[in-house]
Amino acid sequence: MSSNAWCVAMVSLLAGLTVVPSGVGQAASDTEDAAIAAIVDKDPGPPDQRFRVEWTASPGRPGRARLEGSVRNDFGHAALNVQLRISEIDETGGTVRTIIGPTLARVPGQGEVRFDIQVPDHRHAYHVAVASFSFDFAKPMAR
Repeated sequence: MSSNAWCVAMVSLLAGLTVVPSGVGQAASDTEDAAIAAIVDKDPGPPDQRFRVEWTASPGRPGRARLEGSVRNDFGHAALNVQLRISEIDETGGTVRTIIGPTLARVPGQGEVRFDIQVPDHRHAYHVAVASFSFDFAKPMAR
């Protein structure tokens, strides 16, 4: 190995880079390529395109409002740790306050989960949406 090649190899190792000579390695199988493509090609997109949230507000305990509804997952994979964002909307349409929570543990792919929560009643309207989530790519997509 020439001194230049030796220096490049040492700097790469010290920098945490992997140097692999061309032609070395193992090609991915067609099955692996298909699995990777399925994940990449099925971009979950933003929550408002993958979830439908429907709810109704009604009086709850004294000083509280009750929000009952469901979260529908239109993506083929289960959604994990789905957090709801509840916004109080005043009469002019402005957001008064936003609360993140509760967290729904799992919303199945092509399925829905119901929720029933109490929030402070300030005589405002509410808006409920999905704030954050992650998809479970470990299990096959629903057909």
